[in-house]
Amino acid sequence: MGKASSSKKVARAARVGAGARRARASRSYFWPAFVTIVVVLGTVGVVFSRNQKTTSAAPLQAPSRDNSPPLVGDHWHAAYGVFICGKFASPVNDQTDPFGIHTHGDGVIHAHPFRIKGRPFTGKNANLGAFLKAVGGKITPTSFKIPGSGSRTNGQKCGGKVGEVQVVSWKEGDPVEAAVRATDPAALRLKDRELITIAFVPKGDPIPQPPSAPRLDKLNDVPSTTVAGATPPSPEPGTTPTSTDAGATTPTTETPPTTTP
Repeated sequence: MGKASSSKKVARAARVGAGARRARASRSYFWPAFVTIVVVLGTVGVVFSRNQKTTSAAPLQAPSRDNSPPLVGDHWHAAYGVFICGKFASPVNDQTDPFGIHTHGDGVIHAHPFRIKGRPFTGKNANLGAFLKAVGGKITPTSFKIPGSGSRTNGQKCGGKVGEVQVVSWKEGDPVEAAVRATDPAALRLKDRELITIAFVPKGDPIPQPPSAPRLDKLNDVPSTTVAGATPPSPEPGTTPTSTDAGATTPTTETPPTTTP
């Protein structure tokens, strides 16, 4: 009996020892795995945070340097309109101007590029996307969001038919049928005295020119405005401003001519 009892004690001790070893092994695997998971999640969080910060800062940066017109010191104008299901919407009234591409609520885009962190919104960076971004809007080949006009996306109904986003432009004086459709509306470069219609209509429906086109010849009646967030532009070396208007950020003071009695 004594020998059997001793054998049982030895067996129990062996089982207890094996259990302890398994517990220690489990703990030894658990801790490194836990640390690894924490490190991975922390790294993912840091990368995501940096990407979000970069994305939020993007609107303040010109995509790339471009020394083609319009240059800092130029002042170009393009008439535009938002045509939705057969009607023109009211012009954007937001006069915020972080890039030097703004409006006075007159249906005209005023482009006189500023320098943003040393890089001006000149050339291809002076585009329709920059204008809409400045006023809190956005446009893609299939959708747009424009203050005062709402949002539209391809596939939504328009007068019982399926509508789609289209952006067309004309040179001043061109007939309606000479419209050029933009494949990437945000990248549409602004040109002086250009006509632009942002439309949401069924495919094949006619798109008219913007009703603000006549304003291009009457810019001297635009009221003087102090533009929020704007930095007065300074001309590029060797360039001369092409034009000014009463809505410019830095108005000029005319001296009345002297007359001889």
